[in-house]
Amino acid sequence: RHLLKDDGVFVGAVLGGSTLHELQHAFAAAEEERLGGYGQHCSPSTRVADIGSLMQQAGFNLITLDVDDLEIAYSDPFVLLDDLQRMGEQHAPATPAPRVPRDAFLAAAAAYQELFPA
Repeated sequence: RHLLKDDGVFVGAVLGGSTLHELQHAFAAAEEERLGGYGQHCSPSTRVADIGSLMQQAGFNLITLDVDDLEIAYSDPFVLLDDLQRMGEQHAPATPAPRVPRDAFLAAAAAYQELFPA
């Protein structure tokens, strides 16, 4: 807040809403089948109202928020995961979930390809 001039412009972008719901669903289905339960592997999504409230609490004025819905299809979940990693997207929970066993990870990839064909 101290880096911007008064009434300066801040432009930011975040993933939010139902982002990555296909991947979350595929992991949940695979882990439920293989492990009898599932862990959270994606950070919770942000809501527009929450972003506006946080910006207001931080002292921003004249807040304008815009939402663009972009749908990008991935036929291969490994390409999606690679893109996420290259964007610097990481799950940062307060208490890390246990690592996904290889067979559950491969089952999640198969579920993704079957349930959400590109």
